[in-house]
Amino acid sequence: APGTYTIELKDSKKWEDGSATVYLKGNDQVNINLKQARATVMAMKPDPDFIVFIDGKPEKQNPFRVQPGEHDITFTLGGMSATETFNFEPGEAYRIIPTMSLSIE
Repeated sequence: APGTYTIELKDSKKWEDGSATVYLKGNDQVNINLKQARATVMAMKPDPDFIVFIDGKPEKQNPFRVQPGEHDITFTLGGMSATETFNFEPGEAYRIIPTMSLSIE
């Protein structure tokens, strides 16, 4: 029926909350652009001097959020670093746990 309607998306794990108000005259079609929810990442830093980089940029918050998709995650401590590429899914929560080891021969 013609009229003004509010369309809401709430509590979706994969999509960001949002709303839109539309006025329909009759048999109208409505297109809504949805944004994927960002992934939440907690860096488990055993030392406060660990620095976390996302795609080469230092991340100051912990936990932090990233857009879904593939990202390079780098942990650095002093002169040592480890980098891993990971594909983050929308709305998921992740923990990054750095491990370092020695091989003695």
